[in-house]
Amino acid sequence: MFSRSRWSSSSWGPRRIKQALIKKGVSEVDADNAIKMVFKNNEAGEEQESTESGHAISKPSLDQLFVQASKQWLKGQGVPREKRKARIIRWLQYRGFDWSVVSFILKKLESSYPQ
Repeated sequence: MFSRSRWSSSSWGPRRIKQALIKKGVSEVDADNAIKMVFKNNEAGEEQESTESGHAISKPSLDQLFVQASKQWLKGQGVPREKRKARIIRWLQYRGFDWSVVSFILKKLESSYPQ
């Protein structure tokens, strides 16, 4: 429940959720299981983006993350492009997403908002 609420309300990533659960006294195995429940593939046959830490993130989770990242991207419309990219990278990494997810979202943002 904690994992799902942190993902849906704060867009926390797998690493940040795991860190918070371990800090609360949850075993590493149970923390990994909780993360899998939140980010697992809900429907068979859907693609998953595998992260450096080994957690797979389902397409619906990536889509939800893209929507949140798009809001952040659009907040900085008056800011130079490189600074916007740096802000998105920090925003995603702070939330506990691995570089593979960060770079995927960043590429998708750049192709969706070419200006």
